Amino acid sequence: MGNFARLSAFFFVICGAMRLARFNAQVQDLKHFAGLPIPAGAGFLAATVHLFKTPPESDLFKFSLVAATCFIGLLMISTLRYPSPKRLPLTRGKSHLTVLLLALVVAGVIWYSEEVLMALATAYVLSGLVLRLFQMIRYRMRHSGELTTTGAESE
Repeated sequence: MGNFARLSAFFFVICGAMRLARFNAQVQDLKHFAGLPIPAGAGFLAATVHLFKTPPESDLFKFSLVAATCFIGLLMISTLRYPSPKRLPLTRGKSHLTVLLLALVVAGVIWYSEEVLMALATAYVLSGLVLRLFQMIRYRMRHSGELTTTGAESE
């Protein structure tokens, strides 16, 4: 895709620089990141390349990859909240289940690296969008209940 693909890569790098500047200037919230972390964004793109070792020649795939690169860049500079792995409760509660889950993930990465890495990267990228969607639904439900309650009181 020539210069259009180069522009998307440049856009990704600039968004990464902007995210780093914001990250260094903000007060840190240990539970969440503001915007997609750069390693997660790069991991998603690397998982995509790993999944498609030889990229399909279709123009639709090439355009999708360029669009995904730009979209990941936008997620990095967004204000969406992404969970921080620093605060994962790995030692509390049912630690034997945590060990089992981590062992299954490691085994999956060893035997099915392309699919498992792509699934993990996609799940994390989408987690910020899904969390924001749930927040919006909860906000609307909470405020629609208040509107019907105040509307009934005023009558």
